[in-house]
Amino acid sequence: MNLADGLRFLMRGLHIGAMAVWIGSGLLYLLARSLLRAPAGPAWSAFAQAWGAQARRALGVLVASGVYLLLDRLTDTRLGLAYLGVLAVKLAVVAALAGLLLFRVTPPGRIDSTRLLWGLAATAGVLGVLLTVLYEGMPRGP
Repeated sequence: MNLADGLRFLMRGLHIGAMAVWIGSGLLYLLARSLLRAPAGPAWSAFAQAWGAQARRALGVLVASGVYLLLDRLTDTRLGLAYLGVLAVKLAVVAALAGLLLFRVTPPGRIDSTRLLWGLAATAGVLGVLLTVLYEGMPRGP
């Protein structure tokens, strides 16, 4: 394994690990937040804030490793239209997630933003797996 392959392997591991931490931290944060609706003390508030901070750190690693992997894959000349099409859809889903998370965009009508957030996150995850399957299934050079 050369240096480029090792860095690619490390970034993939960071990306998958950060996704797991982000989803797990996010779920725990939502659980704590829902419990705060009932009378709760400062301990629950501190717990929710700590888990929210953990989710934000994991999201930063997820984005940074995702950008690296995106740029790395785009240098491959074997990418086909199927891969690029799925990639475009995933980038649109990630942009919608960014709108919800970073800019506090409120969905129109009676759409629950928490459900929309988790739906978009799940969609991005499924598209990521599909991208990996498409990429790994491409023929290798001599």
